[in-house]
Amino acid sequence: MLELLAVGVLTTGVALFGWVLVDGLRLRWLLSASGWASGGGTYITRHLLQAAYTAALVMACACAAALGLSKLVHRGKGTHDPDGIVWWNAFQDNAAGQWPYVGVMLDNGVLVEGLLTGFTTDNTAGTGRDLSLKAPIRVTPDGASAGIRQQVDRIVIPERVTRFVTVRCVSLPSISSES
Repeated sequence: MLELLAVGVLTTGVALFGWVLVDGLRLRWLLSASGWASGGGTYITRHLLQAAYTAALVMACACAAALGLSKLVHRGKGTHDPDGIVWWNAFQDNAAGQWPYVGVMLDNGVLVEGLLTGFTTDNTAGTGRDLSLKAPIRVTPDGASAGIRQQVDRIVIPERVTRFVTVRCVSLPSISSES
């Protein structure tokens, strides 16, 4: 909230400063900063249309400055998404007839793989995001070269033990035939 206030004050302040600087141009459709300073409130009441134009211009310039700062700050960082839509896009963006086959690297170096059945996209309960996988489920111990197929139907992996997640889109017959 404090950041939003700081950006608002900064961008509006810069826009107001720009308006004061262009006061020397004597643009008829803008409120005169020097006229306002010398005439006070009576000057504004006599120049309401110019005051409205000036307010609109200052707000537009402040918005443009905020947009420019946003582009500058987030340049090259991808999309910031605190609501978990990144997870949704990663798991749902697959071709027709294909399913996301997920590999989850755990903090202890164990790789757990399986077909994705569900995931939480938010952390409202404070427990983190969870992934649910279904058979065929494979577990590859740290340092091992091949995974071991598990005789379980489903597994839920909490975010707190997850190092990273990989996604591969597969058709069901091809993954079911693998051992």
